[in-house]
Amino acid sequence: MIFTNIISDYFRWHYSKAFKELFHVWINFLWFITHFFSLKELLISLFSPWRRMVEAKQEGWSFEGFLSYIIINILSRLVGFIMRSGVIVTGTICLLLIVALGLTTIALWVVLPVGSVIATLAGISLLASNLFI
Repeated sequence: MIFTNIISDYFRWHYSKAFKELFHVWINFLWFITHFFSLKELLISLFSPWRRMVEAKQEGWSFEGFLSYIIINILSRLVGFIMRSGVIVTGTICLLLIVALGLTTIALWVVLPVGSVIATLAGISLLASNLFI
């Protein structure tokens, strides 16, 4: 009688409270990855100059100064784009891994308790069938 109460309490806990907490942990991992890699902020500032390194416009006008201003600012934005894209790709890969691992974990969480009961009953029946041979 006590054993059946323990088993029923376990299954009630496993499929209610523990399932909700597992889902909450998964959501926390997703939140952490998006904030650790600052994906939203990096997408907003994708074409911004790298570390705000820009060439200031020189006073007066000269073709050499203007060309230097344009080239250095374009290179700074290109370096910023490349660096931010690398971090965005890395963050997206980590995010996809967390999504896949979370879905796998949730699927296993649902199936494994019932599977272990079935495996235990199958093992007991195999043992019982071998005893009478």
